[in-house]
Amino acid sequence: MFVANQVCSDLYGRLVKERPSLGEALRIKVNDENLFSGVDQRILNHSMKKGELSKFLDMTNKTLSTKIEQYNQSNEHQIEPIVIAKSHYYSRHDIASLREFMGVEQYYSDLYSSKLIAITNHKGGTGKSSTTMTLAVGLALDLIDSQRVLVIDMDPQGSVGSTLTFNSAEQKDEEIITFIDILLRNFEDDNPVKTFLDNGHTLEEIILAVMFNTHLPNLKTLIAYPTDDRLVGVFFNLEDEQKLALICDFRDNIKPILNKHFDTVLIDTPPADNAILWCLFEAVDALLVPITPKFIDLASTTNFMGTLATRLEQLPSHGTNIKWLKAAVVNHDPKSREEKDIVGRLCRSVQDRLISNYINRSEAFLEAASTGRTVLDLVQSRSKTSKTEFHKAISSSEAFVNTFKIEMQTLNLEK
Repeated sequence: MFVANQVCSDLYGRLVKERPSLGEALRIKVNDENLFSGVDQRILNHSMKKGELSKFLDMTNKTLSTKIEQYNQSNEHQIEPIVIAKSHYYSRHDIASLREFMGVEQYYSDLYSSKLIAITNHKGGTGKSSTTMTLAVGLALDLIDSQRVLVIDMDPQGSVGSTLTFNSAEQKDEEIITFIDILLRNFEDDNPVKTFLDNGHTLEEIILAVMFNTHLPNLKTLIAYPTDDRLVGVFFNLEDEQKLALICDFRDNIKPILNKHFDTVLIDTPPADNAILWCLFEAVDALLVPITPKFIDLASTTNFMGTLATRLEQLPSHGTNIKWLKAAVVNHDPKSREEKDIVGRLCRSVQDRLISNYINRSEAFLEAASTGRTVLDLVQSRSKTSKTEFHKAISSSEAFVNTFKIEMQTLNLEK
């Protein structure tokens, strides 16, 4: 039987043996530059040519045109092609609308249970955010699975949500409600979520309303804000009974709503052991621990595993809610002797708790970050990265996403 805190203790014990000695260890908005023919490149890069869409839907171009015409006659929203050099492209949003209209949409939840996964490591700079974004976009891009993906940014200093969020510049004057606001609704008099609840809205309505859209129709985000770290102060000023209620709130009241509307929820976490993390660990089904193969990262991750085992045991569920825990090598240079050594230590210690595919280091990740995208949002023809570096990023990312997807599919939770 899988016992998360025991797994952490075992990994800690094995990692300690491989821990390096001291001597060994001695956000972008949409702008004109992101537009191509008046269309945001993130949308264009994932659009399909008419012929490709016809083939995917198993119909002729003529039949596709008829279906689009029928859709436009029945809906206020109109499906209009993006015309570039006489070629017609259709966005992922329009494809999703058309498939739903045709009754061919099959949701992932018909086959697999919904899961909440925390991407976590106490050390900053280990690749948590880039791993979260790569997984989110990679899972959402799969038209066969049609997964409904949510990214929750719980790092007050993070940028995952704002990077993925589409057209956030247009909403900059609106009040942003974060996941921490939702968690603190019963513990702050001036909480915006409390105000909406007092005005008659349900918690489910509020949670769905405060999510942000992205460049993909089946990918939503809840973004973080620097003031989110106030939860730590609020928590320590509560009575013991209230502390318990706050820690269990995500698990008891919010998770069922997310399970209902999403197939995969990816949560980017702060690099700290605090009350934000405790609320999260009490609710999630799985933990993914990214590791950059450096001596200092290995040492830090070793300490994290020891701390995590203790922390899970102290939580109300004692970690029994967590059914899957694995480490992942990211930002890896396979040509580096030092990194090869670290990966070897991880293989010997973490063993089957290490995801078999790694995300390799590439200049393409820097290009993607500088333009507010993930590497999976880039296309070779419009990339400034060399073909070799581009292929390295795409192939390793896609292999990593596919491996993660299989891991989650084999993790069958009760619906």
